[in-house]
Amino acid sequence: MQGIKLLLKGLIIVAIAMLAVSLLLPVILWLFSAEFMNEDLAYNNRARVHWLPANKSLSYQFAANRTRELRVLSNAIVESNISDEKPLHYAIKYQLLDSSNRTLHQGVYHHSAKIQRDENQHFLKLVMDEKQTFGAASGQSFYLNQTQFSSATKLLLEFVPENKDFIGLVVRVHAKTPHFDEDPNKVWLQQPQSWRQRVASFHSLGGDALSSQEKYNASAFHWLKLAPIGIPNIDFTSDLLYETLPRAIAPYEEPEALKTTTGYYIDTKLSLSFSVSAPQTNFLINLTEPNEQLSFVWHDPDSQLSPRALTAQRINELQYVLKSPPLGLVTIHSQAANYLSIIEEQTKQQPITVLHSQYYQVDAQSSAEFSVVSGSDIELDWRAEEGVRIKLAFYSSETPRDATQFTTASTLSNYDRLVPSQATPPTQVEEPQKRYITVPRGINRAIVSAENALVKLRSRHRSFHYLQTLCTIPCPETSEINAWFSQYADNHHLLAAQDKLAIVRLFKAPLPATEQRRFQSVDLDNMLAISNTALLPLNELAAKTEQRPFAFRKVSAIDAKVLKPQQTYPSKTIVVKNQPPYIQQFEETVPEQFSQPNIEAIYINQGLPRTHIQTRLYKIDANKRYRISLPKKLAPTAVVIKTLAQSANLPITLKTKLNVELAQQPSTDYTLTNKIVRLNSDQQQSVVFFTPKTPKLFMYPSVTLTVQDDVKQTLSVELEASHSVWISVLTDAADETEQLIWWTEDV
Repeated sequence: MQGIKLLLKGLIIVAIAMLAVSLLLPVILWLFSAEFMNEDLAYNNRARVHWLPANKSLSYQFAANRTRELRVLSNAIVESNISDEKPLHYAIKYQLLDSSNRTLHQGVYHHSAKIQRDENQHFLKLVMDEKQTFGAASGQSFYLNQTQFSSATKLLLEFVPENKDFIGLVVRVHAKTPHFDEDPNKVWLQQPQSWRQRVASFHSLGGDALSSQEKYNASAFHWLKLAPIGIPNIDFTSDLLYETLPRAIAPYEEPEALKTTTGYYIDTKLSLSFSVSAPQTNFLINLTEPNEQLSFVWHDPDSQLSPRALTAQRINELQYVLKSPPLGLVTIHSQAANYLSIIEEQTKQQPITVLHSQYYQVDAQSSAEFSVVSGSDIELDWRAEEGVRIKLAFYSSETPRDATQFTTASTLSNYDRLVPSQATPPTQVEEPQKRYITVPRGINRAIVSAENALVKLRSRHRSFHYLQTLCTIPCPETSEINAWFSQYADNHHLLAAQDKLAIVRLFKAPLPATEQRRFQSVDLDNMLAISNTALLPLNELAAKTEQRPFAFRKVSAIDAKVLKPQQTYPSKTIVVKNQPPYIQQFEETVPEQFSQPNIEAIYINQGLPRTHIQTRLYKIDANKRYRISLPKKLAPTAVVIKTLAQSANLPITLKTKLNVELAQQPSTDYTLTNKIVRLNSDQQQSVVFFTPKTPKLFMYPSVTLTVQDDVKQTLSVELEASHSVWISVLTDAADETEQLIWWTEDV
């Protein structure tokens, strides 16, 4: 009996001990697995994820009859100590297979990414089961549409790293699947509440204003998450890391070499330039090293006046101030190497517009390959030493069709510089040379090769418009459409892996001095029915020399009364009053009966300087296209369109088209024939208009259509304005006639 009691007592003690061990064991294991606390711990999401290494592939099954699109979203996994400024290049090779595992379609998508930070600028990290910490790159994605997998049942993905820093790739595949339920309210209510609120917020009247059809359209499809075949324990609900990895596209933007913290480099061979766009502006020039050998030169933006030296006031050894330079371009030259930065004293803004141009370095071992479109125009741009031969070869798929060769003429640039990959000063680079060619019919590839050159390719279609904004005062921030678009080479990532991408930092160089051209107005009497005359301002140079009968200057009433007769042409006086009749013209002097308070201005056609010129304006109606024929004997290098309107705050849009006969290609110049221009006016810029009801018109910026050497003959100009305006069309004709001649400051 005593033995039984001892046995029972022992069993109870063992049971209690086993229960205590079972309760304490997780706590003990948790304590032993604990890590030291650090500031980044709160920003780590721990989870089990599947990833795609470089030596394996992942496959996904889907129903082609229910899938409209496939979205492949990827995040690169890299070492956690990699620099966030370093570009990450990788590719995903995909195959679409049928039920018999036969390849129906395949391709490769290249991606560029960078290490991702969260809102608090902490690195997003992946913590694996082995307690290793890796960095997560920005999310990249591509789509496959139904035409590519109409009979496919499986998607095969393979990771192709283009950097040695990759550990693997986290891949998410979503299938766009339609809702077949016809009840829109039911489909709408099946969506999460947060999703419904986000969709309803796009409607200005709120969610209650959404119609049943709008609700159905918003929820007609959903993205179904696909799990890879053969990967167990994929839990889309509880796996937070799978959903919190960054989806936003955040590509590699700018290498560290392009960021300037100390300023821009300058020496005896490389100068700097910046534009002065506002009067009475002071500029602070900050140096990194003392330099007493800086010089400043002002250049006329119209290249009419000679450059002149400017004097900057020295504040201390490392700072100068340049006070109120004229509008135009200012260049800075130095006799010693230095870094400097320029700041507007009033706005604290940098006046230098930082522009970069990316080139491919081609040589005997590598060339740049581009996809081109038949019938489009391409611009081949190169920078190379003297005598280098550039070859442009056209292909139809893999079949060679045509080839053209160019020989370079080298001139080193004093402003553009080659941005180094290392922390070394920039170096001089050759001036760009360009050739323009129309892609022949049936061509879809172009290969550029050379012995040693920097090349790039841009493309456009001649019939495309480009959008530009012109202002008489500094323009507000507006979106514009460029005329040319740079192309990535088909082998861009291969050239990047070979370190054959070159970046050139661009600075505006002063234009050479040109003679002022004389413009002749086009007679539009037979084309436009309504016309009248106006007094328009002359530029400063023309005002000093112009002495023809239709040129006037503004004078006082006393000067007008002592007007002396001219021997070469009749004298004329124009009186502008503040009451009807607003405009009156007189021969010789102003009559005595005009009282001074009623007269706003008086203009006479004698003496110097002549500040205004009388010209004929023609009215065009809104949203109506006009074709203006140009005389065949003229070969203008520019067509200028002066635009005026009765109001100064009209958002005028002017569409123009040059109908031309092109010369033989390839050419060194290119004429943009189609242009859309938005015109913004300064309300203070008004002119005298010779009509009883409208004594004033407001000037808008002039539109210049430049005709380059690639045009053999300019046939006509087509115009269309968004509002009813008054225009004058001028050309820089070589011969002078008795028609109105107009000097213009806009060309």
